[in-house]
Amino acid sequence: HRDLHSFPTRRSSDMDSWQHLCNAKGCEVRVQEGTFMCNRHWHMLTRRLRQAMIRANSPGPSSEGSPEYNDLCWEAIAFVVEREGKT
Repeated sequence: HRDLHSFPTRRSSDMDSWQHLCNAKGCEVRVQEGTFMCNRHWHMLTRRLRQAMIRANSPGPSSEGSPEYNDLCWEAIAFVVEREGKT
């Protein structure tokens, strides 16, 4: 699996510390820390994928950063890339 922490957090220097950029490729929408994608890209994902990400990121010892959650995040990013026709 690919570790989400293997790539830099997408930030702009003028952002507040609680903000980052949507994880969709090329998206410049600012989202709150703890939010994976902007609303447009989040709702582009299938309901199954969104629900799986929410379950895998539930509070607990194996939530964010877990291999399952990281794999789902990469799947979500790839899904949006394919859906938008980006490479």
